[in-house]
Amino acid sequence: MNIFSIFLFAIIKKITSFKAFSQKSKDYEVMIAMAFFFFQFIHSNSKRIML
Repeated sequence: MNIFSIFLFAIIKKITSFKAFSQKSKDYEVMIAMAFFFFQFIHSNSKRIML
């Protein structure tokens, strides 16, 4: 498990902990999905730049 995965997991846990306060759980799911792809994109690009 790399640092990006741990960081992303922490963000997801934070977001899902707030899900109980909102009826718009679908919005949170979309946000989590977007954040996941965003971090994967940044991670793959940073790896490419470092190499």
